[in-house]
Amino acid sequence: MRNFRAILPDQHDEYRGTKASFWFLVALNVLITIRSLIHIFADDGGANSIAGLDVDGEQGGNLISIFSTWGLSQLLLALATWAVVARYRLLVPLMLTLNLFDWAGRLLIGEWKPLVAADAPPGAIGNYIFAPLCAIALWFALPKSTTKG
Repeated sequence: MRNFRAILPDQHDEYRGTKASFWFLVALNVLITIRSLIHIFADDGGANSIAGLDVDGEQGGNLISIFSTWGLSQLLLALATWAVVARYRLLVPLMLTLNLFDWAGRLLIGEWKPLVAADAPPGAIGNYIFAPLCAIALWFALPKSTTKG
């Protein structure tokens, strides 16, 4: 059994999960940081160049704005994760939990309200890969429970 209290640990605790889960979080956060910066700084916010959506119409500017704003949300998660990596490693399980909810939530919303594009954008495919990987990494980031029962 795993100790789920490690998601919000006491201040005096330190990270006791596996190194693999920690390094998975670092690698995942590199991807999230790059992805967020592309959405913020790409001329089309990645809406056309990555997702393949038509941004030439009357509402194209709104779509670009939404994608750029989404990049900011991704960047905030990435910055919080970099703080955990650099200073607050005891919060690795919390950050993996947030990433699990992010990837799984986008997967579920994508099924519920699918994006209509010529080809599936990389993020849509990544949801199926990274949601389960985050769940696995979270499991191994949690310390083993010291109590029986």
